[in-house]
Amino acid sequence: MSGAGAGDFQGAPAAVPEPARAGRNSRPRRRSRYRAQMARANVFMGALFIGAAALVYGLALRKGPSRAAAAMDRAVQADVDNAIRRFASDAWLSPRTARPGMRASMLLRSFHEQVRRRQIPLEQLAKDPFEFVPPPPLKPVTTAPAEPAPPAGAVTRAEPTRAEVRERFKKLRLQAVQKGRAGAIAIISNNLVAEGQAIDCFKVVRIGAETVVLEAQGEQYVLRLDNTGGTGGS
Repeated sequence: MSGAGAGDFQGAPAAVPEPARAGRNSRPRRRSRYRAQMARANVFMGALFIGAAALVYGLALRKGPSRAAAAMDRAVQADVDNAIRRFASDAWLSPRTARPGMRASMLLRSFHEQVRRRQIPLEQLAKDPFEFVPPPPLKPVTTAPAEPAPPAGAVTRAEPTRAEVRERFKKLRLQAVQKGRAGAIAIISNNLVAEGQAIDCFKVVRIGAETVVLEAQGEQYVLRLDNTGGTGGS
């Protein structure tokens, strides 16, 4: 009985306690969990590094041109100062000068003073330069219209004398007289005239049945249909 029991015991697998099996199964789970945490941490650190690098690169691009421009300005200013200093030393100073370069330094200092004093101080301004003051309105000037100049070659007509008036009256002929409701008209030397109108130097004062009274220089002259005329008192 003891032999059978021993053989049976040797052929059967050894019994493993339950806590040991649970420990073996939990090790792979812990390893996978740790690996997942490390992967997430690595991804976060990589993203943070990439963002920081991009930020530094952007700041470098922004400040790069301004720094380059400032450096270029300083280089140009230094070249100008050196050129002026050499020119001043060669033109104005001799090797015997006790303090070489003094005149050049004074020249450069004067240039820099001019640059600094380009802006006018506020106390020297008499008024606000940005305030616009409109000029006073101009008053209209009225001028009398100038008399038109006589045309070139025109001869001023002088007032005829009484002798000339009588000679002109002798040349006039009363040819016809027509009277109606609207008034009277006459034909004198082929000119149709009415009362108030003028012919030559005479003014038609009155038209009668067979006569026409003319006036010139305060005297009256009478024309008749029988081609005879006479003068009347003024």
